[in-house]
Amino acid sequence: MTVYELVEQLGGEIVRGQARIRQGRDYIILGKLNGDTMEFTKEGRELAGPEPKAEEPVKRTRKSKQPESEPVVEKLDIDDNIQLDLD
Repeated sequence: MTVYELVEQLGGEIVRGQARIRQGRDYIILGKLNGDTMEFTKEGRELAGPEPKAEEPVKRTRKSKQPESEPVVEKLDIDDNIQLDLD
């Protein structure tokens, strides 16, 4: 979850480089602008909840080299005495 998503979810606002929400009479700063990225503050990170763990990459194994079986070919009976009538 990003700071922008949290602000939208909680109905907050971004003012002067700070993402904030109002609770009671006080404002809680969820994130601050650092250069061109918005970074969570301690309070913002607590409200966002724990980050989902990144999935472990799937280990790919090579297929064992098994000898390929020869293709099965059926012999067809062909009649050599075929006569074509091309009139």
